[in-house]
Amino acid sequence: MAGTTAALIAVQGVPVLDVLVDAGIAGVAVYALGSEAIGVIKDLAGFASGVVNAKTEADLDNAGQHMARAVSTVGVDAVAVVLLHKAGGAMKENIPPSSAMRGMVALAT
Repeated sequence: MAGTTAALIAVQGVPVLDVLVDAGIAGVAVYALGSEAIGVIKDLAGFASGVVNAKTEADLDNAGQHMARAVSTVGVDAVAVVLLHKAGGAMKENIPPSSAMRGMVALAT
């Protein structure tokens, strides 16, 4: 994550490269969040199925593992979103606008 952030900051002033890097990072984020969301859904389904079909205490423990994995994934993602949002807000004044943003501002005015 630190490498990605450093690359993003480093290319923000380069006209074409910043747009390409921004698009690439957005694509990776969508892919990563999509695969994590699928994992959470599978774990929640495994938990529900495990609880309903449990015959032994070991079955309940297995279902609990599914729930724990889902909760920890969502919890880690939520903390990352909060921290990155706060860091992004603090850095906003220090990062020059990208060429795409300058172009949008020029079109709007």
